[in-house]
Amino acid sequence: MRPSSFSGGATTSSGAMLDRDPAGRRIRQAITPIERPDHFSVRDDGSTIRIRYWWAWSRFTRPAMICLVWNGFLVGWYWNAIRDGSRIAWLAMVFTLPHALIGLGVFYYTVAGLLNRTLIRLTSESIVVRHGPVPWWSGNRQLPTDNIERVCCDKDREQADRGWRYIYRVNALTRDGTKFQLIDDLDRQQAFFIKQELERWLKLGTLAHHRIEHPALSSSQVSP
Repeated sequence: MRPSSFSGGATTSSGAMLDRDPAGRRIRQAITPIERPDHFSVRDDGSTIRIRYWWAWSRFTRPAMICLVWNGFLVGWYWNAIRDGSRIAWLAMVFTLPHALIGLGVFYYTVAGLLNRTLIRLTSESIVVRHGPVPWWSGNRQLPTDNIERVCCDKDREQADRGWRYIYRVNALTRDGTKFQLIDDLDRQQAFFIKQELERWLKLGTLAHHRIEHPALSSSQVSP
């Protein structure tokens, strides 16, 4: 699915957003600051701003339970097979190796979800994104700040247990028009809070469109 793009509209020096009524006249909209989400911390010492957030949100509860049940069963299975020591038991262990690999993958995902944090460090020279302490496949990011034209958010959706789950990404648009992904797999508040803080520190202006959109929005571009 093509992601929706959230950028910004015209703003005034006071931070209010300008829109137009049905007659084409400009009207003024107040911009409501995005509150800091749970598990987020912000530290700004004037020369560097650090946005740090913890991954252990409620959606990791189910993977943790699956990991416990799946790997608990496998440990019991392999323990009994090793104690048995027969040729059939060893053959059974060979055939269940794919299940063991799945169990290791689930275990890795769960440990990363429970222990990892993401750090966004922004200075006058660069913006750096780091995930850890468990290595993660999305990798780390680094981009010179003088190449950033503005910051935007994309919205996409994925299948969930009960309908659709909407996910957001924070991107930096460079001066040559390239979209550089900084962070993904966020909810709306998290994405727009990061966008707000990056724009504030970079003095890019109040570009965010903070009104809450209906989840059933189409994938066409959303702007004021």
